[in-house]
Amino acid sequence: MVAPLSMRSLVFVAVPLVGIITAAGCGSARPSEARAPTVPAALVALPETITFQADVAPIRALALSKGYIWIGSERGLRRVRLPGGPAQWVGAESGFVRGGVSALGTDASGRVLIGTDVEVGRFSEVEGAPRYQTVAKLAQVGRLGSVNGPAAGDGLWASTPTGLFFIGGGSINPISAPGGGPWSITSIDADLDGKTAWIGTARQGLFRVDGRQVLAAFGPRAAEPVDFVESLGTALLSNGTRVAAGRGAAGQTRLMLLRAAGPEILISDPKLPELPVLGIIAAQNDTPSRSGVPLLMAGAAAKPRLYDLEASERGGLLEEGAYRFTPLRKGLQSMRIVAHPDARRLPPDITATVRGTHATDAVDGVFVGTLSMGVAKLAGEGPAHLPGGELALGARGLSVACLEQERCVFATGAGPGWIWDGGDHPMKPIPQGAIGGDLMALAGDGRSTVYFVAAGAGKALRIARLSSDGARWDPFMTLPVQVEGVPIITFATLSPLGSMWMAVRDRAPTGQESGRGVIELQLSASRAIHHRPDRRGEAREPDALPIAGDVAAVRFRGGHGSTDPEATWFCTSLGILRFAEGQLSHWGENDGLDSETCHDLEIAVDGGVWVATEKGVARFDGKSWRRVGGVVTGRLPPEIRWPPDRDGDGAAARALVLSGRVLWAGTSRGLWPLAPGIGPINRTNGLVDDDVIKLASDRFGRIWALGQVGVTIRRPF
Repeated sequence: MVAPLSMRSLVFVAVPLVGIITAAGCGSARPSEARAPTVPAALVALPETITFQADVAPIRALALSKGYIWIGSERGLRRVRLPGGPAQWVGAESGFVRGGVSALGTDASGRVLIGTDVEVGRFSEVEGAPRYQTVAKLAQVGRLGSVNGPAAGDGLWASTPTGLFFIGGGSINPISAPGGGPWSITSIDADLDGKTAWIGTARQGLFRVDGRQVLAAFGPRAAEPVDFVESLGTALLSNGTRVAAGRGAAGQTRLMLLRAAGPEILISDPKLPELPVLGIIAAQNDTPSRSGVPLLMAGAAAKPRLYDLEASERGGLLEEGAYRFTPLRKGLQSMRIVAHPDARRLPPDITATVRGTHATDAVDGVFVGTLSMGVAKLAGEGPAHLPGGELALGARGLSVACLEQERCVFATGAGPGWIWDGGDHPMKPIPQGAIGGDLMALAGDGRSTVYFVAAGAGKALRIARLSSDGARWDPFMTLPVQVEGVPIITFATLSPLGSMWMAVRDRAPTGQESGRGVIELQLSASRAIHHRPDRRGEAREPDALPIAGDVAAVRFRGGHGSTDPEATWFCTSLGILRFAEGQLSHWGENDGLDSETCHDLEIAVDGGVWVATEKGVARFDGKSWRRVGGVVTGRLPPEIRWPPDRDGDGAAARALVLSGRVLWAGTSRGLWPLAPGIGPINRTNGLVDDDVIKLASDRFGRIWALGQVGVTIRRPF
């Protein structure tokens, strides 16, 4: 069986399993096998590139309802509680079979409408949770619009590649395009009367429809043709007049006023450069009382700009950067529209927009979806990206292996595992079934064999390996683990002598997880030792250490003499452990640690041991721990700064990473260097998300920072 992985030339070939072992296996290797870490004298010269990605698949659709933003892509449906989370996948627990989402909307009651690859459905709120209901079997829906206003019912309009349909009363009614040709629909906007909608198209202009037929056409096929060929959507001006944005036959920007007396085309001032239109943003469920000012997106897709549209008197002065749209046919009673530059910056490559000002939204603001940067709310200082991008949602850790500078694989402990081909290439999921289960963690940096740990059947783990040239993906072994529920691996690393160490959690049927120590897997001998406290009535494993709690990291320190022996260090939820010279030592709050909850542990180039805890970062001085920042600094250089939390105390440290000779800490305020003379890295100089939760480095000196939004990859200073 061949399981291809789309990483340029990579082809992974599955072969028969080469071994089956149990966690009760034993061996003679001891945890004291550590060697001093090797650090290259000089890092490979790399350009200081910055890469960020929140989502694997482009955002297809957005909707706002009752304090949540709903996010659809080809990989499923998520929703985020505003303003700052939490985020969650919406799936089987709601009755919705997770699949590709192509369209989203809301009805007058605030219920969320959804179009998928196979049907149209609706979400209602039941005891505070979404509950899904199928509305109609209509595949590949691209746009949705619900009846609105005083006469609102359950009817809705839906477009597909083959046509326009009105769904209501249990039936699906096709609406034929004028002339019988195919529709090419770009937008659906419900009208205020609750009975009609405005349908934008890519080649035929704009149409007004009800639940059965086309009522009026505005474009090249109208009874009185107008130069309005491509319609990108409509919105209400603050005076209640509806305006449509689009393009003429030659591709020029056109605005069209839709008044009772008839349509009127507006063109940009010929004395000014053309303002290429990209779209118009209206309030969701637009009404005169809550429409606000329509927003025009214009410019290049890679660098779009935002403008406020307002009706204007004749001859008014324009501020710098503004554009005036005047009637194609001049008249004293004609209306002018001015596009005022908006201070809010737009991200590049926008794919979807939604604006919440309707009462049922319970949210105000403009939200945009993008090709790879997730969803952001527009703000004056720049887009504020929402938490819960797919790469960050449910993440447990971060481990990276790069076979080449632009050929990397990484795991977060959630989802299938991810592939990055470098530069601006989008990250991609490892194909389903390539490893045999969801990827939990990987071990190895890509210089030699990389090992992957994935979920197996029942209480087993699947371990696969990828050759150093990336040519073959070989199942290596199946590893049964003795836990009460299902084993979950949250961390994996290779020791200097080639054993793989894995942190284990035990997931009960209720979903609750408990730490269960670490497994030391001697790869060459296919033997495993589960280091954990003995359970009552259980025979003790030979050489097993009583490593209790939730293990966040295992590191290996080389020896420098009899007073500084070789050691294996364990970062746990119950403090810091060290195994050296046959002895297991423990440090907690009575030994200088401000917090026993350890999130990460790292060995610096000089052999110093550092830990990240809830109270910040501490360093081991050979006997006890000294905190960086705050009251105690010990012998650390005073130039090392540490960020405060909201109460003025030292911020929590979530992760540590060694890049070159500098150790960095991940915090809620970005990346902080544990060395003097270097400044932090945050949103002002390279991170899209300051709220860093996990860190890793690759063998080319780049730092990978996993935040609440997504992954940032960059070379430090």
